[in-house]
Amino acid sequence: MESFATLKRRTTDLLQSIPQNLPSMTLPNATTTHAPTTHKPKGPAPMKGTWEKIDIPPLPLSSHPINVVNGTAYIFGGDTQPGRPATNDMHVVTLPYNSAGADYYTIKAAPPKAYTPPPESAAEPETVAEPIAPAVEPLAAAEQAEDAPSSGKGKEKDLDDVPLASPTTGADPSFDDDDEEEEEEDEVTPTTSASAKGKQPEEPLPPSASLPLVPGPRAGHATATLGHRIFLFGGRNPSTSQPLNEHGRVWVFDTRTHAWTFLDPVPPASGVTLTPTPAPRHGHAATATDRPRDFASRAPKRNQTWMAWAQGDSAEVGTPQAPIVGNVALHATDDDYDGFGTFFVHGGIVAPSSIASPEVASSEEKRACDLWAFDVRSRIWIELPAAPGPARAGAAMCVSKSRLFRFGGHDGSGPIGGQLDFVHLEVEMFDDGNSRGEVCVRARGGWQSIVAGASGGETEIPLVAAQEWPAPRGFAGLETVTSGAGREYVLLVGGEAADGVAERGREGTTTSFFNDVWAFQVPPLGMTAASVRDAMWQALGKPTGEGKWNRLQMGPYDDDNDEGEPLPRGYIATAPMGELEESGILVWGGVGSGNRHLSDGWILRLGE
Repeated sequence: MESFATLKRRTTDLLQSIPQNLPSMTLPNATTTHAPTTHKPKGPAPMKGTWEKIDIPPLPLSSHPINVVNGTAYIFGGDTQPGRPATNDMHVVTLPYNSAGADYYTIKAAPPKAYTPPPESAAEPETVAEPIAPAVEPLAAAEQAEDAPSSGKGKEKDLDDVPLASPTTGADPSFDDDDEEEEEEDEVTPTTSASAKGKQPEEPLPPSASLPLVPGPRAGHATATLGHRIFLFGGRNPSTSQPLNEHGRVWVFDTRTHAWTFLDPVPPASGVTLTPTPAPRHGHAATATDRPRDFASRAPKRNQTWMAWAQGDSAEVGTPQAPIVGNVALHATDDDYDGFGTFFVHGGIVAPSSIASPEVASSEEKRACDLWAFDVRSRIWIELPAAPGPARAGAAMCVSKSRLFRFGGHDGSGPIGGQLDFVHLEVEMFDDGNSRGEVCVRARGGWQSIVAGASGGETEIPLVAAQEWPAPRGFAGLETVTSGAGREYVLLVGGEAADGVAERGREGTTTSFFNDVWAFQVPPLGMTAASVRDAMWQALGKPTGEGKWNRLQMGPYDDDNDEGEPLPRGYIATAPMGELEESGILVWGGVGSGNRHLSDGWILRLGE
């Protein structure tokens, strides 16, 4: 048998002899071959996106919001035609997922159903006849009373009567002041009874008491999502097109119960009579953040007796051998019910807050640049620093991590653009040594602006010089999406442009619209894969893409079912798709050319 070295040598010789044994072939002269030159300088690949049309019956709407919760879109209010408002039904669209198609239905506006206890006749248990015990003679009862030991009133007490605190040194152990305490309790008479204090003057009802239990039809309002609930503020009267004065009320729609509730604001502190609220408005922008959420926990109730300490929580949950069912669920808490997060409102066409009537004259309307934050748990409105630039309506706003971004709008004479503004948000903390938790959201510092044409700036987001910017626009969509690894983008969709043709008349001389999509790469916050990669690129002196607008090259989501792309539009509704599609947003309705209300919905997905 040949050795391994011999086999290896023979194999090598065989492979080297293969070219010599091949037949000779005439090769073309490389100097005479004329091939076209395809070499081009390599640059960054353009960002891409896709459009997918939602297949449901037409739903024409404009000046309406849309929200996505658990793969379902919710649309409320808006205009179906010029001067024709929609009803106050909630339009629900189940979004397509995998092989499942879309579905559509409506929900009638209704308050929560009140609990109705069963009638007493049905609640009373059936009485069972029990045998009557024989009567005890008085003498025997007295003897039993003498023989029975005194319970709780002698030197030896039950465990449930012995306090955990140590007794006073030198005190008489036979002394028991339980009888004195009972006598004192019997002698105490409540001073707050009706007979003692008499009739008190009735407190005046708050101004919001005259409002209905569910929101009425409206347009130009704004919404945001926190958990399973949708928060709504403002809007205009559909019959008069004037701002609705609802005294700072925030409407809440629960997607689990399909019921409407509301949160009326309260003063920021006890003893304060003035409740700060935003002025009535429409055409404003809204967004939300889920902070504060980690509130300080209450200290557990301390046991007062040795018996309570020994038993623990067995009286509520039972023991492993005999568990008690129901008490744990009875004391369970719900984050949505308790309230968390902050709801932001910015700009719009406002009316003076001193106007008490539900409608405001159009001559008193004006645009605003203020920013308000509504703390859901405490129901307090807080005014944050106003945004820079002219007052406007139709601005687009979203939250990315701890930054609140704003773009565009309409100042009454034309759309605004060429500037991306943002402000940092921070959470105030509470810590008293025993508990620690979040209190509220505040603005950290002032607003910062990224201006088109600037070569740099003092902002924390580096600006790429000599880049293409989106054209000025109003009533567009601005949403935050992620492409994985912690990378976030701010997507700008559609909007209304100025062309000098006086056709619409609602917001001035504007009649043309956009259907383009722009992506602005936001610097990552925290330690993510994207932040590590960007740090490496910066160390090598290569661009990371931060601080740069990119116009997306759009195409169909399914090449076999190409339904084109959305028509140019403004006054649209957009919403991120959340966990259903982290890199996608939903676009619905709007106004197109010729003042035509569009009725289609599209899913926009950010490409690789």
